[in-house]
Amino acid sequence: MTRLEMVEKLREKADVTYDEARDALEKNDWDMLDALLALKSKKSTAGEKPSSGKPEIVVSRDSRAKEIAGSIGEKASSVVRFLLSAVKKGEDIRIEVLYRDEVIGSLSVTVLALLLICSWFVPVILFILGLISGYRFRFSNKTLTGKMINTLGSDVLQGKEKGSEKELEILHSGNKEG
Repeated sequence: MTRLEMVEKLREKADVTYDEARDALEKNDWDMLDALLALKSKKSTAGEKPSSGKPEIVVSRDSRAKEIAGSIGEKASSVVRFLLSAVKKGEDIRIEVLYRDEVIGSLSVTVLALLLICSWFVPVILFILGLISGYRFRFSNKTLTGKMINTLGSDVLQGKEKGSEKELEILHSGNKEG
């Protein structure tokens, strides 16, 4: 690189005049890096901001930390909303325990899920013992056609190949007829 090219390159990088770039290179034995550092320090001591002709984007640590905290807060908020809606839906759906076609107890799906998470073997063993000793289980819900689902489930348990066509139509349409 010729000296003229070096002066031009330094002039562009440091945003200085031709004479200032040439003087800085001469003072630093034509070392580009040292000349550039000298010019930048000279500008900063003079109180000027070094400008490259491009807009500078200054991001402080505080603003970046706030941005990260905000995105984490949004994600946490969406997770909490999801969990609350799942709990609400789980409270609407109940598992009923029947003996001789009489409901003897019911349990929300949310409580059952917590029991399965905390001590999975207790509800599993109770479910198996209940089936062996003649208890039946069914789901109930205020909004769904739970009776139709349970009817089809009991048809399967009793060995029928499929429920009636009317039951299947009701299930697919979401209608509450029964």
